[in-house]
Amino acid sequence: MQKFKFDARMSQTNETSDFYNDPRKYSFTHNFKVHFKRGILQPLANKLDITISSTAAQMPSTQQVMEEFNERMKSSNIVSDTRGRYSRASYHVTQIEYKESFAFYDPQMATNVSPKQAFNQQPSGSLFCRNCGASLSLDSKFCNKCGTQVA
Repeated sequence: MQKFKFDARMSQTNETSDFYNDPRKYSFTHNFKVHFKRGILQPLANKLDITISSTAAQMPSTQQVMEEFNERMKSSNIVSDTRGRYSRASYHVTQIEYKESFAFYDPQMATNVSPKQAFNQQPSGSLFCRNCGASLSLDSKFCNKCGTQVA
């Protein structure tokens, strides 16, 4: 498996055109650093690394990063007392910082799946969002997950 680092904020280039034109051969991870404050009285912000796996080269939306951050905060067991639970539940995100994206190329996927096969494997009567990969019905005008307009 080969690993390629790229900047998902930039538009498609010659080096990244395959990521966008034939994403079935790749899996993608997008890394962010979320700066936040726990509780109203905490003077210093904490930082948490968030990684989002995706089937698309496009950068995930801020909403997707926040959803992953919220899930991470819900599942963390930092402190067990009541005050700790309250401060863990109440936080304020001050900044979401994009770090980097990686595309992982799997040669077996590239040779095993032709574009025609990939199209035929999709369930009939469904589409997928260009932005986040969510399944869409044929009559969708917008993605139910990220809100991107369906072409």
